[in-house]
Amino acid sequence: MSEERLDAAGFLKAIAGRLDDFLKDELAIEVSQTEYHLGDHNRIELRYLTSLLGVKGQVQMFILFSFDKLLIQHVYEAYTAELTIEDDEKELMMDETSGDLLNIVIGNVLSTISKKGKRNTVTPPLTLTDAKNLVRHRNATVKSADLLTASGLVSIYCVWPK
Repeated sequence: MSEERLDAAGFLKAIAGRLDDFLKDELAIEVSQTEYHLGDHNRIELRYLTSLLGVKGQVQMFILFSFDKLLIQHVYEAYTAELTIEDDEKELMMDETSGDLLNIVIGNVLSTISKKGKRNTVTPPLTLTDAKNLVRHRNATVKSADLLTASGLVSIYCVWPK
């Protein structure tokens, strides 16, 4: 699957569906509504905590998960419920939780679309806290989805070359 033939809406829906499943099945967090924004964005409005990674191979893009503060706190609590974490490590572990979630979801989605003998490489995730906006470069395309939970919103952004 080349980036020219990538069904952007289908790929975004696969990511949103897998994230919804993970939140529900692994963390007992229900998504009440998913809204897709398939027009091109000029600006990416970031929430409290954002993790991003790059994908290169059959698919070439950046993918971001951007969480409201209360939601990422609930995700963190559910994800680390059986771990003992020192107080001075909690903020780092919240960042790690966001990056882990992004890695797991994207890895699962990429494994379903990969052609035999082809592979995608994924960068380690980076996490931003309290960042506000990213501006789209004129040679990039941005699509997004918002997943609403009782604890807030997580936005998914897919950014790839035009």
